Amino acid sequence: MFARLLIAAAIVASCLGADYALAQQLWREQFEGPATTWRPAGGDARYRLLEHRRVQAVARTGNGCEWIRLLGEGGTAAYFAHAVGRPRVIADLAPSLWIRSDRAGLQLAARIILPRTPDPRTGQPLSIVLAGPSYSDVGRWQQLRIEDLWHTLGRQIRVLRTQLGPQVDGREAYLAEVLLNVYGGPGETNVWIDDLEIAGYAVVTVPGQQGSSADIPPQTSAAANAPTGGAALPQATQPAQQRTVALEGSILVLHGRPVFPRIIQYRGEPLPLIKQLGFTGLWLDTQPTAELLAEARQLGLWVICQPPRPPAADLPDEHLAALTEIGPAYDAVLAWDLGRKLNRQHTEATRRWAEQVRLADRLGGRPTICQPLADLQGYSRACDLLLLDRRPLGTSISLADYRHWLHGQLRLARPGTPFWTTLQTQPSPALCAQLAAIDASLPLPAAVPEEQLRLQALTAIAAGSRGLLVLSDTPLSADDPQTRRRAMALELLNLELSLIEPWAAAGSHLTEAESSLPEVAASVLRVDRARLAIPVWASADAQYATPQATAANLALVV
Repeated sequence: MFARLLIAAAIVASCLGADYALAQQLWREQFEGPATTWRPAGGDARYRLLEHRRVQAVARTGNGCEWIRLLGEGGTAAYFAHAVGRPRVIADLAPSLWIRSDRAGLQLAARIILPRTPDPRTGQPLSIVLAGPSYSDVGRWQQLRIEDLWHTLGRQIRVLRTQLGPQVDGREAYLAEVLLNVYGGPGETNVWIDDLEIAGYAVVTVPGQQGSSADIPPQTSAAANAPTGGAALPQATQPAQQRTVALEGSILVLHGRPVFPRIIQYRGEPLPLIKQLGFTGLWLDTQPTAELLAEARQLGLWVICQPPRPPAADLPDEHLAALTEIGPAYDAVLAWDLGRKLNRQHTEATRRWAEQVRLADRLGGRPTICQPLADLQGYSRACDLLLLDRRPLGTSISLADYRHWLHGQLRLARPGTPFWTTLQTQPSPALCAQLAAIDASLPLPAAVPEEQLRLQALTAIAAGSRGLLVLSDTPLSADDPQTRRRAMALELLNLELSLIEPWAAAGSHLTEAESSLPEVAASVLRVDRARLAIPVWASADAQYATPQATAANLALVV
């Protein structure tokens, strides 16, 4: 039994074919009883559930609230679901929830059922998930409320009709359950939950039948018995909702959560190792195999690869028009790679190809990315993301010059174009050749020092990069000492970047802080209600050797 109160707010009578009446109410769950009512509902995150129980004395209102404590190991989403009966989706329907957590980014969502639309794969009523607001006020109670659910559902139905056909019918749609993504990132996350409310709760009663939709038990699905390791995805049968990718302005959003992707250049390593090192996914230079895509999806890794077509960039229009729908085998793909080192003569062919890929992509919303060497204005209009590749380590380009170069490239592109950057992990072949020419007896370095990895990453984030492609010439699975050290350094960097992911993924540049030391620069990034200063000790020769990076006193004035 739910410890819930149904408070009558209004009784609205209407005639629907002279058979139905809707009673609009306020539905509330206050979490006062001893039994937990949230249940694991899947997600792509791997985690261990440490605590899940009702607790006293820390509630927002009343005496009790529900506490979930988990240890995350990678991914983007760990969903818990709460049944709410079956209220009709009407203009006034508005689910809300109060939560308090020690991590930002937790997100409310709603699962909607379309009873008049069968899922083409299962024959059951189509289920879709609509994302709501995210938690940002760390350490404090904050209300998450999904506003305008009616219009959001209408927009989603129009999208579904482009994918499934005009038979998608939104009539009699109802809210099946409320979802909460409790995954705050790698490490431990605590969340306290209180006061779940649903305004505009329209109870559908049918003459001659007993009870109401508020008394219908929770929807039974495989997700109800999902393991706490979170291997299953939320039980939304519409494929587009299983792994949702969207580019909202410059922000990449996965399952409704802003992320800062850290992508490794794939060199044949075992995928569990890539997952263990904390990478978001892998970048393939060749077409992926079906086995690799399936394993990546199972592990919660994302893939960036070329769309399924011949690699020539200048195919004629009639060939591009023949592109068939990109099927579910590619559901693990995060973004489509439309080419590297592209020149001006490839711009128009890339634009046409991008249009065809967007039309053929069954999921929709997945961005396209390319690395242009010229005509950044044209490529920024053809593709959603630009990859900026410049490798300053071991050259005459200082890290300050590198940051200025990034800003200069953006001025050549369409205003507001998001970009990713590359990160060197090994000395360039040209540098190794120079060192060998100086003294062939000296051992050549096989990895970049971890301090320079951090300097590159922070410099790129301060310049506005929304993602990193980690360059790698040799597999990270090799057993030599330098490769093991490189792998451990990248694992440490991924952990550090996960701590500042809310700012790296969605922050905007606020100002440059004044530093008491001339060799220290600090950029200030902001998100809602939070600011982050990123101090970088970048001496004039930091691209050659790691600077000191220590001082007895340092003052930053913002």
